[in-house]
Amino acid sequence: MIRIILFAGLRDRIGRAELEAPFQSIDISSLLTWVESQYPAVTFDHVMVAINEQWSNKQSVAKQGDTVALLPPVSGG
Repeated sequence: MIRIILFAGLRDRIGRAELEAPFQSIDISSLLTWVESQYPAVTFDHVMVAINEQWSNKQSVAKQGDTVALLPPVSGG
């Protein structure tokens, strides 16, 4: 399993702070597509991704036991 931690608006829209993905290994782009298939109201067009607390991109690969953090864009003022 891959642990997915959701922050801010993503957590609010999905209604959970964490998810588990049933994969041994998967690239982030495919992982995001999988989450979108589970929660169609959520999109990840501009999400920032970290794997095991290291900034990553959508071509990075998450493996079993990894923690993937998904952070939506932040605005402020």
